[in-house]
Amino acid sequence: MKAAAFSRFRAASRSLLPLLLACCSLAACTDDAESPYAKGIKAFLRIDDLTGAQLLRAALQSPGTFCTITTNNARHTVTAYNGQTNQLNITAVEQSYGRTESICGFIAGTPSVPDMNGTWYNIAFDLACRNCYENDELYLRIALAFDSPVTVRCRRCSRIYDLENLGIVISGEAGRPLFRYRIFYDGVRLVIQN
Repeated sequence: MKAAAFSRFRAASRSLLPLLLACCSLAACTDDAESPYAKGIKAFLRIDDLTGAQLLRAALQSPGTFCTITTNNARHTVTAYNGQTNQLNITAVEQSYGRTESICGFIAGTPSVPDMNGTWYNIAFDLACRNCYENDELYLRIALAFDSPVTVRCRRCSRIYDLENLGIVISGEAGRPLFRYRIFYDGVRLVIQN
């Protein structure tokens, strides 16, 4: 009797196994989990030598410090919260890796609270107000300005974003967090990209 029951169970499980595997694979491949990084935005910055960029190095090595990075044809301008700036010439080697791309520039720094492992980490955002950019597709006057050492404000919509809390809106009309990019910093070289 037990052998017959086991045989029926085995036959039933063989017919259900492909269906079960198909359901599991569909559930595992959904895009419901949203990536914290910007999608569909071209972003790239490479600086090979941060020797002359004291403000940028400070932002990447000192918790609770952020700076902005904007680029024109020949140089990067790094600006701290207090308005102090550094200029960095773009080298031929950096140009060979590709042209700097972003919407309005970059914000880079180190939050004052470490991650869950107790490790300090660097974070990078676009200097554009994401909500103005996505809602109105306006390119003028959507660049953010420091409101405090760890917050930035959009001059157009007055939203305030918290740089230490993944760029979420903390004041003004509700909205999406800042565009976030991947960042690599090894003490000498900085790469920000999408």
